[in-house]
Amino acid sequence: MKQLSIRIAELASACMLCHDAPCAAACPKGLSPDRFVRSVRFANGEGALAQMTGCVGCGACERACIRPDGATKILALKALAEQAYPAAPAPKADLTTQMCGVPCENPLGKISCHPNIHTIIPDLVRFTLDARHQDPVVVRQCIDIIKKIPSEVEKCAFSYEEAWSRATVAFHKPYVDFVEESAKELGYPSMRMYSGPGHDAQFAADIVPTTMIFVPSGGGHSHCELEHTPVENCKKGADVLLNTVLKIDAAV
Repeated sequence: MKQLSIRIAELASACMLCHDAPCAAACPKGLSPDRFVRSVRFANGEGALAQMTGCVGCGACERACIRPDGATKILALKALAEQAYPAAPAPKADLTTQMCGVPCENPLGKISCHPNIHTIIPDLVRFTLDARHQDPVVVRQCIDIIKKIPSEVEKCAFSYEEAWSRATVAFHKPYVDFVEESAKELGYPSMRMYSGPGHDAQFAADIVPTTMIFVPSGGGHSHCELEHTPVENCKKGADVLLNTVLKIDAAV
């Protein structure tokens, strides 16, 4: 498996990552071999293979490649990628934990220690703890726990400061209902969910009625190089958005 990964890396590194790549323009199926290679280079196997769905292996992409030292071997790379990246989705990681009895999910963001050498006990450790929850009471519980930690623990000084905070935002319920109704009318599966990350919409909600529409990404990856959202999902999101806007227009 290691040799396979090395060979994949070698083939992918040959690509010049052209803007307006000739290989993509030459594909008779309208696929994106350029995006395929780029995704492979960032270890996004699932997203990479999705770019080549429907490839017939005609070789037009390689013939169009302008690499001076010889064309990037896209078809060979595709064959290796199909061996390396299993078709079955990876199991979902369990990010849940408990902080002094309060249920949390993936609360730790950044951890740094000094001198950060594996053979030396650190003399200073800093870390961030991100407490997010739709119920402000739960967030307050986390903060209260931190405030109750003694200033010295096992002869180690402890201190904290609040770096940033924001209020929980509830979106405009009639518009949220419109989104759900639109998805149902179009025959698309949907679910109501809470969004932990910050979005511009949370600030717009103070000015105008607001809601949000999310579409699923492969494997649940978001805001990282592994993220890949199929075009079909994006189209469904746009369909729901259009129908929602029409419902809002009819209601106002």
